Amino acid sequence: MKADWILKGKLSKLDNFKILNDTSNYIRQPDFTWIKNDTMFSKENQNLLFQIIIDYKPVTNKYLKGSEVISHRENPFSDIDSVSEPYRLLGLFRYWNIVNYFYPYKNLADKNWDSVLVENIPRFEKANSYYGYFYQIQHLTTEINDSHAWGTQIDSKKGLKQEPTVHAPYPTYYYPPFKIEMHDTNLFISKILNDSLAQSGTIQIGDMLLKVNDKDVSKAISYFRNNTPSSTEQSFRNAAKYSLIRYLADTSLFSFIVVREKDTLKVTNIKGVDYTLTKNC
Repeated sequence: MKADWILKGKLSKLDNFKILNDTSNYIRQPDFTWIKNDTMFSKENQNLLFQIIIDYKPVTNKYLKGSEVISHRENPFSDIDSVSEPYRLLGLFRYWNIVNYFYPYKNLADKNWDSVLVENIPRFEKANSYYGYFYQIQHLTTEINDSHAWGTQIDSKKGLKQEPTVHAPYPTYYYPPFKIEMHDTNLFISKILNDSLAQSGTIQIGDMLLKVNDKDVSKAISYFRNNTPSSTEQSFRNAAKYSLIRYLADTSLFSFIVVREKDTLKVTNIKGVDYTLTKNC
């Protein structure tokens, strides 16, 4: 074949490769058996609920490139000024139901989806601030083990109602002068972005970071692990290292506590770099 030369030397035999004969566990299977619970619903209400499932269609359907897409826009409650407990729980229930009835890979997640709901109800009840609520939303997106999930933070409606104010210029943030890689639960310097700093040996490739200024690296990794959706450990590491380097940014000179071989060293008065340098090098 004309294209064989492209693959020459690039293919190897797959050892112990097995074809899945039973795919039932890997296909989305909406579970409506809860309706049949006689201790919760009368036969009449069970029939009504099943009739809703059979008959209900959104008011309007939309079409995209010939494929039918069901569009059902929920009330965003954009006129409220704070996220009180009923609205926080509503947000949880909406997300949980979307995944429960429409997400095709629910059965591949690490946790049983019913248990996710039970675990998260008290968390959302206690999240008595907008940022606390958003933190729980972020954590909830990690429960399906899919890096395509995410939460987006928006300004509160209360903030949008206020008259614009003149703010002082935002301070300039600098970033640690190196790139990082994560191995196991540790963070290592993988590239130094300042030639003179690299030549001095003050910090070195392979140094394990314990602390950056007043920020504990292990606590930062734990925080982002709870809030970074990912399907594999490698996808988490790839996503988290960019979040971590932004989290470690500061407005002043840097100090580091690192482990080099068996020694714990403190390095101070290190100048940071512009964020574009951390991305492009």
